[in-house]
Amino acid sequence: QFDIANLRKLIVAVINNNHSKLITLIQTSLPSVAREMYQAKIISEEVKDNPTPDKILKEFIIGMEWIKNQVSMEKHCKKFLDAFNKIGGAFIYASETLTEEWLEATKQDMNITLSFDS
Repeated sequence: QFDIANLRKLIVAVINNNHSKLITLIQTSLPSVAREMYQAKIISEEVKDNPTPDKILKEFIIGMEWIKNQVSMEKHCKKFLDAFNKIGGAFIYASETLTEEWLEATKQDMNITLSFDS
C-alpha cells in the first residue's frame, strides 16, 4: 500500500533540513523566485505580490497537502525544481541537491524511485 502521507513527510523533511540555506538563497533573488514560482503555479498571486522566502516555501508545502498520489507529487516537486533551474546560478545546485536528497530519502525509507522527468 502506497503511503502518500509518508512521501509528503519525507519531502518536507528534506526542505526542513535545508531550510536556512533555502531561505538565504531565495532571499538573494526574491523577485525572480516569486515570479518563477507563480508562473509554475506553486504560489498564489497574493504571495507573488508580497513575497518572503518563508511564504514561498510554506505555499509549496501546503500545496502538497492536497496531493493524493505519487505522480501528482512528482509533478508538484518538478515544477518547484524547474522554477529554481530557470533562475540559474546557485539555484541550479540547490535543485540538484534537493533532487538527490528526495530520491535518496524515498528510496531508503519507502523503496520507491521518484521521477522528476516529464
